Amino acid sequence: MESNDTIFIGNEDFVNEAHQLMDYCFEQILEIIQKLDGMKDEYYPVLFESCISSGNILIGNCNLSNAKVNAFVNKMFKMSDKYLVENNKKTTAVQLSRNQINLTYESFRKKKE
Repeated sequence: MESNDTIFIGNEDFVNEAHQLMDYCFEQILEIIQKLDGMKDEYYPVLFESCISSGNILIGNCNLSNAKVNAFVNKMFKMSDKYLVENNKKTTAVQLSRNQINLTYESFRKKKE
């Protein structure tokens, strides 16, 4: 019996379909975050966590030599930083820590090496 790795990894159609599905997932995550961005004053912590978690998932599970993955991870870093800064400007908000961004970035940097 052949394993899925043997059957599918060398199959170009399978690889192309997997990349298309991955791109679709990225687009859906980004679309949801952008919809919430319209109400961001209420959701800074949620948006921050969503962006940084999306970046973490990609770093842990994807090939970082893929330009689309890198672009998406970088976008998540920028957006999470934006939400952190905006949230922390509010005096009534629970302050978010940049430490989570720093740790995620360090993982990203190490995995790319």
